[in-house]
Parts: sequence; structure tokens; C-alpha cells
Amino acid sequence: MGCRKTTVRKSAGTSRKGPPPPISQLPLRKWFTTNEFWKSYLDTFSKLPVLKPRYLPDGLISEDKYEVFWKLVDLQGLRPLLFMKERYYPRMMRVVATTIQQKDSLDDVGNREFYLRFWIAGVTYTITLDKLASVWGLQNDEILYKGGNHRPKEKGNHGVLTEEDTFVIGAMVKEVELNWPYLIARRLIRYSHNSWESHLGHGMLWTKVFEYLNLDLSGEEAVEIGEENEITARHVNKMGRGAVAARKGKKSKAVAEYVPSQFGTSSNSQITSDAMEVFAEKMHAFNIDWDKKMERVNKRLSMVVGLVSSQADGIQSLEESMSIHLSRNAQSGN
Repeated sequence: MGCRKTTVRKSAGTSRKGPPPPISQLPLRKWFTTNEFWKSYLDTFSKLPVLKPRYLPDGLISEDKYEVFWKLVDLQGLRPLLFMKERYYPRMMRVVATTIQQKDSLDDVGNREFYLRFWIAGVTYTITLDKLASVWGLQNDEILYKGGNHRPKEKGNHGVLTEEDTFVIGAMVKEVELNWPYLIARRLIRYSHNSWESHLGHGMLWTKVFEYLNLDLSGEEAVEIGEENEITARHVNKMGRGAVAARKGKKSKAVAEYVPSQFGTSSNSQITSDAMEVFAEKMHAFNIDWDKKMERVNKRLSMVVGLVSSQADGIQSLEESMSIHLSRNAQSGN
């Protein structure tokens, strides 16, 4: 089933000649067919900020240095997402978020029916999971997951693992392929329906959907993707040990991974006194209070331990879902 497009029925005695005017020419109020949607837009969605999307520029993360990373990315078919560079339309995203709904259910024979539906200017747009996968350049197959999604509200930190994060990381490391269109589509719904989410995301992916539906975006304010949207060396180095060198012209210079030759790299190498002096000078220059540093580290570790303990159900769900998925593949001969 592809994309279904239906028009809201007008009352008897009314008619309209010719095609409807483009959305960009309609007053904002006419995008909504009910006062409820209009009020919801004004009260909530018109104020929601849109997350700034980022893309990975070619050559930043070398293939040889991160061989395992690229293997996991390619196994999941995620490379197109990392390099996607599309403009996005913040106001249209807010309008769609106001009315978006989903259907996610199994029919009598066990087949899953999933689609997103939203209303714009009296027109109903429905797009299926197959079509979402096609416009996003992803595969619509393999394991589905819709477990716990939220990080504890009191933490307020994207670095805090959720049950969904635990599942995704575990699946990728175990090389179990996930249905990414399903995960992303459910996240789009969560942005709109969950009071914990105070922003909208996936702007570039929404642009792909709008273009597929042939929405007239000529009068809409578009945000262009430029250098400020790049994933830089600074972003990558914050995730690890500073393994990517900063490019020229960047204000925030990243620290490249560097092991002085005199320190040696093999187990048989001897550290010289000169090398120790260089090391001591560098450590002194950092002027770090190690007691406070370790106190913060221990506090962070305690937090992680507590989160892992509280997410025991999520981890069990991960194992059970993977077992079911692998057993089905074995029975089907795949």
C-alpha cells in the first residue's frame, strides 16, 4: 500500500472549480479544519523549537581508523542518513506535528499495518512504512522495537541512556539488523504526543516526505544546511579520546590523538626519563584538580549503575526480542 490522499468532504451545495490553491497562499488559520487543531497549534506546536540537524562531511571519520564503526553503520544501512544534507521547513513541521496520528496494529493473519496520517488545509495525507523507507533510503525489514523510550525527566541529559538506547546499541553490536524506518517514525510521533519532548526533530527526513507528497513549499521559510550544521572534529572528540584532527579555520581546535614516539607503543618499549619530564610538564600545564575530577567521575559512574539497574526490564526485553527474531529466521531457513 502506497500513499493515500483523500479530501475532506464538503457540505452539499458547495463546489470548487479548478485545483485548490497552494498551501503557501493559504492563511495559516486555513491549514486547520477544526478549532481544536488551531488552538493546539497556537498553544503548543507553534512554540516548539526544531532541533538543528547535523550531517557528516566526507573524510572527517576515516574508514581505516573506525573500521568497526563503519561496519556497524553499513550493516544497518545508515550511511545515507549520516551524509544527508537537505534544507528543512520549521513551520511546516510544526503544522504537521499538530495533527499527526499513527496506526500500528496487526491484522487477523499477523501482518503489521503501520502508517502516519496528518491533515493540511482540509486534505488528509497518509504514508505507509514501505513508502517512508523508500523516501528515506532505508530498508523496511528486520526486527521491530517499540519499548521504553524516555530518559528520566529529572536528568534532562541526552547522555543518559534510555531503554531504547540500550536496545539499539546492543542490537548493533550483536549485528542484529533493526527496522530503522519504524524506529524513526515512532520517534516522530513521540515528539508530537509526549509532553517530555520539548522540541521537534528529523527536519531533513520530513523534507523528503513533503517532497514525495508534492506539497507546495515555495512560499515556506526554508532553513539551509551549511557548514554550521556539520558534525565537526570537536563533536567526534567529545565522544572519545580525541581521535580526529581539527581542520584549518575552525575556532574550536580539537586535540588529535597523539602518542610521542619516545613513549613507545609496544609492550617492550621503555619510557625514558626525558619522556617522563615531558609528560609531567604537560600534566602541570593542564592544572587539573584530580580529586574533584575523580569525584565527578565517581558520581557519574554511580548514576550509570543506577540507570542500568533501573533498566533491567529493558535489557531483558532486548534479549527476548532478539531471541524471538533469530528463532524465526532459523525456522524460515534464513
